[in-house]
Amino acid sequence: MKMSEALAALVPSFALVIPGALAAVAASDAAIFDWYGVRRPFPLHRLPMGWHLDPRELERSNWRRFSARARWYARLLRPRLLMTRCHETADYALRDGLPLLFETHDGPGHPKTMELMARLGRYRRLKGVVTTSETLKQAFCEVGVRPEQVLATPNAVDVARFELPPAARARARMELRAEEGTFLVAYTGSLKPYKGIDTLIATARLRPQYGFVTIGGDAKDIAAWQTDAAAVPNLSMLPFVPNSELPGYLAAADACLVPNSSADRTAGWTFSLKLYEYLAAARPVIASDIPSLRSATDGGELALLVPPDDPGAVAAALDRLQQDPALAARLGERGRRRMAERTWRQRARCVIETFAPELLEEQGALARHGCS
Repeated sequence: MKMSEALAALVPSFALVIPGALAAVAASDAAIFDWYGVRRPFPLHRLPMGWHLDPRELERSNWRRFSARARWYARLLRPRLLMTRCHETADYALRDGLPLLFETHDGPGHPKTMELMARLGRYRRLKGVVTTSETLKQAFCEVGVRPEQVLATPNAVDVARFELPPAARARARMELRAEEGTFLVAYTGSLKPYKGIDTLIATARLRPQYGFVTIGGDAKDIAAWQTDAAAVPNLSMLPFVPNSELPGYLAAADACLVPNSSADRTAGWTFSLKLYEYLAAARPVIASDIPSLRSATDGGELALLVPPDDPGAVAAALDRLQQDPALAARLGERGRRRMAERTWRQRARCVIETFAPELLEEQGALARHGCS
């Protein structure tokens, strides 16, 4: 959504196509923008999926149905450029002769993505492929996409959203029931096993004097970890919160974790957006020393790197930060400065300048498919 906001600022006729419901034709866009922390609204085009929008329609397994509707909408609209992260929509666009810009953060180990990449280079209407790492770019080129068709550019972050008044920290710690003086460790995002949640729980068990909080997942995801977490009273597991509220919660933390497991099939290229958000909030970060996170932290300059799947190493790194506030402050400030250079506006401009510079000069239409 933040990338869409940045694209809309550059291309006036930009629109984001999302699922909708007939019963909510006059639905307000404000709630969506507030959830994602969007400060500059832009057009949302809703495609009705039924009388009411079943939340299950937003799950990955139902994208094919939405893509079929989006295909007919795109045929009618005939946009100057269609940008999507959905495999089905990419297939439809190329078959229908629409100019396509495909973005993906998947790679080897994700057969659907690699099969699509093997076909993309054969299409004249392919404008380009956007991804987040040189590792992925190389993998795509190995299956037939030409190097000039692939742009590897990291994700970005809206640093201004994380610049909060001092009172925000106290308020957030009160909401989290963090006692004064407690060293609070935070994790945000998915609770999938490969994210290293078992390592986080084990670390909390090793350091009962610290407070730990996870913010992410739904009730089902949290319940899956309750057996492991039940005996760890210093750990609180909270569900996803609106992205607009995330800066306040991060302000409450004394350190943040990115404990990805070495078992993660994407360890060589996965891009952790949470890492950028932690750094933008000037929080000291402890991250797993896997290739993707080592690269994203500038070789460890922006975070303390520890061996993956090693609770003892994470606990020792937390001790360093707790015992050396100056180190924690240096890491936090260094991260914030670095993130100020990685804005969504800069990323969006880089993408458009590379593959569709004419859209920066004309009032052409740019439609972006919303199943990302």
